Amino acid sequence: MTKATFDLSGWCRRLKGLWLLFASLAIGLPLVVGAVAAKVGRQQLRRPLMVTPTLSSLFDAGLSQYRAGRTAAALIVWRRALVLSPTDGAVYNNIGSALMRLGQTSEARSAFQKAVALDPKQELFSNNLDWATRELARPSAGQVGTRTMQRFDSR
Repeated sequence: MTKATFDLSGWCRRLKGLWLLFASLAIGLPLVVGAVAAKVGRQQLRRPLMVTPTLSSLFDAGLSQYRAGRTAAALIVWRRALVLSPTDGAVYNNIGSALMRLGQTSEARSAFQKAVALDPKQELFSNNLDWATRELARPSAGQVGTRTMQRFDSR
């Protein structure tokens, strides 16, 4: 009678191979999924954020630009704020201030007139309108004088 022999070494190799496969899936799959998720996340960050600006955020952004000396950028931001609130005297006043700094005195005077019409109790708006009117009456009309323009900063 011959004894049947059972080769355990073949089974061990198969089990070892299965264990390595399982281990690599258990470790590798989350890494692959994580890498894909990170790539998707980076692509999401590259897209522009669709945030609707508020009047307050545009007003403040314009002030930041103006204070940094980027008057033309401030003017663009404040004109965008007018779309949200065309009846805000403070925005018209700041637009007038930016136009005065850019040497566009007649346009600034128009902006100050709108600011005063919208909020006649604001003495600052009236003072700026008077200043723009005096600048236009000077022989070198349209040239900005040495006086610094006052802005309406409070919100």
